[in-house]
Amino acid sequence: MAAPFVYYFIHNSHTDIGYTDYQEKVEKYHIYYIKEAVEILNAAHSSRPEWLGFKWNCESYFCVERFLDWADERYREDFIRYVRAGEIGLSGSYLNLNEIVDKGTLFETMAENRRQMAKYGVQMRSALTCDINGYSWGFADALYENGVTRLLTAIHAHHGYHPLGKRQQAFWWQSPKGNKVLVWIGEHYHLGNELGIARQPSFEYIIRDGLDRSEPDLFVRAEKRLENYKNKLRAEGYNYDFVPVNVSGMMTDNGSPNASIADFCRIYNEKHDDIKLKMATLDEFFDLLEETDGNLPTYSGDFTDWWADGAGSTPADVQHYREAVRKLDVLRVLDPEKTLCGRELFESARRDLMTYAEHTWGFCASVSSPCDPLVNGLDKRKSLYACRAHEAASRALDNYTFAMGETPVSFQNDYIFTVINPSSRRRRDVAQIPTKGFFGHDRFRVVRAGTDESVPYQIGSYARGPVLMLDVTLDPKEIAHYELKELSKDEIPPEAGEADAASIDTPALRVTIDEQKGIASIYDKNKGLELTRKDAPYPPFTPIYEVTPMNARGPVGTRGAMGRSRRCGDTVKSVGKIKDVRLIENGALFTRVEIGYELDGTEFCSVILTVYKCIPRVDADLKLHKKSVWEPENLYLSLPFTAGDGEEFFIEKTAAVLRPRVDQIPGTCTDFFAVQSGMAFVSGKGSTVISTPDTPLVTMGKLEVRPIVLAGEPGAENIDEVYAWVMNNFWETNFKVDLGGFYQFRYSLVSTNETDPHDAIESAKEAGQGLIGFPSFTRPKSGR
Repeated sequence: MAAPFVYYFIHNSHTDIGYTDYQEKVEKYHIYYIKEAVEILNAAHSSRPEWLGFKWNCESYFCVERFLDWADERYREDFIRYVRAGEIGLSGSYLNLNEIVDKGTLFETMAENRRQMAKYGVQMRSALTCDINGYSWGFADALYENGVTRLLTAIHAHHGYHPLGKRQQAFWWQSPKGNKVLVWIGEHYHLGNELGIARQPSFEYIIRDGLDRSEPDLFVRAEKRLENYKNKLRAEGYNYDFVPVNVSGMMTDNGSPNASIADFCRIYNEKHDDIKLKMATLDEFFDLLEETDGNLPTYSGDFTDWWADGAGSTPADVQHYREAVRKLDVLRVLDPEKTLCGRELFESARRDLMTYAEHTWGFCASVSSPCDPLVNGLDKRKSLYACRAHEAASRALDNYTFAMGETPVSFQNDYIFTVINPSSRRRRDVAQIPTKGFFGHDRFRVVRAGTDESVPYQIGSYARGPVLMLDVTLDPKEIAHYELKELSKDEIPPEAGEADAASIDTPALRVTIDEQKGIASIYDKNKGLELTRKDAPYPPFTPIYEVTPMNARGPVGTRGAMGRSRRCGDTVKSVGKIKDVRLIENGALFTRVEIGYELDGTEFCSVILTVYKCIPRVDADLKLHKKSVWEPENLYLSLPFTAGDGEEFFIEKTAAVLRPRVDQIPGTCTDFFAVQSGMAFVSGKGSTVISTPDTPLVTMGKLEVRPIVLAGEPGAENIDEVYAWVMNNFWETNFKVDLGGFYQFRYSLVSTNETDPHDAIESAKEAGQGLIGFPSFTRPKSGR
């Protein structure tokens, strides 16, 4: 007789923090679900033999971490005993993450998870993710370096596609460092519920074809569906005699364990010989797969996630989040042992960064019921993680800078300014130090402390007041001090020189602005290269707004009709029209111009260009007063740049630098990406670098309704139109609808001689991070 076809049911609860209830309540639920799984197993081995064979999988290590913090000794011992016995499975992934998570936060968290389990003599070897359908390429290294060499992903294809164009398949995923992780591409995490094994009527929305709906008896219906699904796999060329299927205790996210699944499997197996059902852990399934098939294909590249776009629906919170990330990155370099900043603060910030990066971007009814107090309450709870992370990171960085000499303003002392280079490279940059005035200095120069070496400077402005900006060159991690020296009556202060808002000429760059069209040219004099792409449909840093009218379909139906394209035939696009161009600042270090725009969807819109005279860099600050609308909308900023002939386009994602549409697993998303520090066009002449410190999303391709092209398909070109995807509210369930408010987002264009993409991306990181500068009032005032 032929061997039976075996269903391996991976019983888990989809961890969706904040989708079904307040985040802290969902967290508590998952603690109790693990407790309940332990109690089911205790009963199965004592008083409930019909439950023998029950197995539970902890989808996210986050839940295990919280359970171990909560559990008493008895529950901890039982839990670890069942883990060791292979009756409770662990996942080496912490949460189902959005790709905004940074390398430091991800790697440190996973290493801490590994150490915690090692205390119990347990090594996590497998990982499970659900809902999300991708990860940054560097996630493979994060898994591998922590002993996790197998990954099962239960994809929700409503939001994207299965990579390689096929579900229920395996391959080796090769990381940027050459490590390999075994990946199984699974079905939706509620497939087992749709098949009917959890003894519940199905919601009937996952699988549309090939499943009988007429049978009223749930067991008979399940029998038919199990047979039909096996036949469907065979018809698609599926060759294994087993298949993994995720199942929840009930057909909902954040659902509880269901002991009746084990009973269902027992009853079914007594009746059938050709198909067998078995509850299994991740390790059990992957052990079988490794024994069965040693000849799997290998793919190297980004496993791009279609869920990354959620970050665009909360742009202010994400901006706050990314600033906290940069502060922790500074401390990793300058205070690696955390002796000055405070380890507890650092770890607190890291934990909240990790939790904020969880993939859920709002309550399940955020779009349909945006007025509901629960919707707004959950949004505030989500933002709380970013705020707490920012607060802890700020306190930690303040601890460090005060240990390095920062003190409050004092009228009794002269200004000493400290500047620190947090980079691993020697760099020339403009240090920015907010001040509250100059306390008696009317005409002065800036010198390196202890010398008479003058340092070029300019006094800029920010919301609070003046900013002292210094042109400095510092070695890696160098700490330098500067002071003010009053000029004598005969000495002449530095002059700013002439400036023209329409044409800004510096030693390195020439920026030309057409008062009708916008930025006409950014020309690198040293390279003899035009940095703007002449065939681009929009000038650099032009804001573009899209809105789709909402009609009888309502807010959810309108969005559902848009699908993965983010727009449809009646979407209205508005391109910013220039109202005015005016010079607002000019000095020794930079010229600043504000370009005012008329743009639908906004009450006010402008782009402030800062063109530096000492370095080949242009900053563009997009300022908005965004209207609040219920309709689905998107806002973009054009980035039509080039590095010249033979160029390639690179982006930085979590723990990886890659070429979009080239270094990707076939069949993955090519429309948009969540970047870390930024991106770079790289050629033999050098690099044109774009730093995106505030907004992570970048979209490629024409802003129009068009067929979706996946990685590996014709038309997915590495050089294409590029836009910062500033914000959106287009998803149909849980994106924050209200984008209204006041915003300012910074982008930087840097022209470098670097021909190595990793060096170019480091320049993007440096531009976004800046130098660390603060006043240290340590010298008593001299009489004058």
